[in-house]
This record gives sequence, structure tokens and C-alpha cells, in this order.
Amino acid sequence: GTQLIFSDGRTASYQGVRYFSKTSGQNTPGIWGDEYEVTGSGSGVNREGDSYTWSVTSPLLKRMQLGCARTFVRGVISVQNVDASRNLEIDFDPFNNAACDRTAKALFGNRSVTFTVR
Repeated sequence: GTQLIFSDGRTASYQGVRYFSKTSGQNTPGIWGDEYEVTGSGSGVNREGDSYTWSVTSPLLKRMQLGCARTFVRGVISVQNVDASRNLEIDFDPFNNAACDRTAKALFGNRSVTFTVR
């Protein structure tokens, strides 16, 4: 696992397993046009001392093309906290089109925010 130490002395930890699978581009030279799916799960403790688990609930798709290579174009990550009101879900395809638009949606409790992934 990984431990983070913040400037105020509090710590957080993270551990997990991620699986990468190349789903497209095996027969083409270079990386452009390649696609990868990512799955996995793990757990940790935030800097307030609360434990959480995370899992990829819908496989994450990474497409190697200009504008897409730094984020996912599809998939969902779910974070379950000890305090269920603080659960978080991030959907990398809020418009259900797997577009290379760097747009994701976070669901936190009963609130939802659409944002641009930088």
C-alpha cells in the first residue's frame, strides 16, 4: 500500500489492485488508437481516520488518441465510506457516448456535479 503524510501531520493510506487489458490496437504499430480496459478494487483510510473501499463497478476505458490519453472515456469508480452519506461515484461517460470530451460526473450523496477532467 501507499501512505501519504500531510503537512499537518495527518496520514492517509491506500491499497488496491488494478488490472489492465489491451482491448484494441494489438496489430497496429505505436500506441495511437490502442484501447485499454481497467478494473480493480482496494481500500484505505482517509486523513480523518475513516476507512473506505473503492471498486471499478463498470470497466474504465482508456483510448490512446489526442485529447483522450490522460483520462478515461467510459467507466465508473465507486468509493464506499464508513459513513454512507459520504459515498462517491465517478462516471467517466455521463452522456453515454464514450466521447473524447474529458467530461465526468461525480455523485456524492444526493448531489451530482459534471466536470472537466484536467
